Amino acid sequence: MRILAKISYYTFKSFKYVIVIFWLIGYSIRHRVSLNSLSRLNPELPNGGFCHLSKKYIYDYFTEKNAIAKKSFIHSVLIKPNSSFSSVKQLLKSTFGDNYYIIKPDHGTRSVGVHVITADSDLQRVLKIKDVPFIAQKYVHYPNELGIFYVRHPSWKRGKILGIALLSFKEIIGDGKSSLTELSPNLTGAMKAYLTKTYRGLDYVPMKGQAISLVNTADHNFNERYINRPDLINDALLAKIELIIGKRKFYFGRFDVRAETLTDLKKGNFAIMEVNCGPDAVSLHALDPKYPLHMQLKIYINQFRHAFSIAKENAHYTKTPFFQYLWSLIKDERDVPKLKRS
Repeated sequence: MRILAKISYYTFKSFKYVIVIFWLIGYSIRHRVSLNSLSRLNPELPNGGFCHLSKKYIYDYFTEKNAIAKKSFIHSVLIKPNSSFSSVKQLLKSTFGDNYYIIKPDHGTRSVGVHVITADSDLQRVLKIKDVPFIAQKYVHYPNELGIFYVRHPSWKRGKILGIALLSFKEIIGDGKSSLTELSPNLTGAMKAYLTKTYRGLDYVPMKGQAISLVNTADHNFNERYINRPDLINDALLAKIELIIGKRKFYFGRFDVRAETLTDLKKGNFAIMEVNCGPDAVSLHALDPKYPLHMQLKIYINQFRHAFSIAKENAHYTKTPFFQYLWSLIKDERDVPKLKRS
């Protein structure tokens, strides 16, 4: 059944993206704009932020000379390709102490290759992957993970939040007698780390009917679903995002954040895990299961209408040659097979 679910999921997902691609081609022909004009979306970033952009590069881009951004981003350190176990362990020990931390590919995509590190064996397994740079981040124990999609046309005085998606994770239901490991014997390392941190051990016995989330880190492998939460959009949240952006020419992208409570989020109190920049940043709120296909497509097309309009206003910037733009997409995919095996 799980295999059939995967086939159904990816077939539907591919069908949606094929429709969007054909719309993009049709739009570019009708309006006489090239697809690589989208490389002007965020003109200070390589390719406008499209594909294969280093997460550490983005972290440095936002946090350099911006105290508010530095406080808002989860601290990240780069692990160079083929680094030794001892040197990486020393680096992470000096940076994070004995806390749990997350390691993910510096050029990762779709959450492939994301690992919660709770023991030396976890780190050793990740470092077996050759020729791939990683970044490490402190494991932030906030229960709410969200994707906030932001746009601002250069001619606008203020930007706009197009949508917010709240991630809802896989759950088990307590029976009042069984421990966490008895209720779900096949826990992954990420699940064990989260449950141990939250419930002070895997021997915790949930009350009858109590819902327990097994993870709070998205992996895009059916452990989560997306819920559209437009009610969370307010002026305080938008103002905080624009303080984080500061004077940078950043016009289009999705901020992936964690918040202790949704009230904190609305007040502008959150921790940024990463920012997905450029036209390949997905409006996660479109993936709410309540939306039929035509509604999802409407959200995606609206996203790209903004993208083309921003690129048109930025026409005075140099655009990336088309084949270089295409090569960015190919490079973004070539490490995926080895990361999936990790």
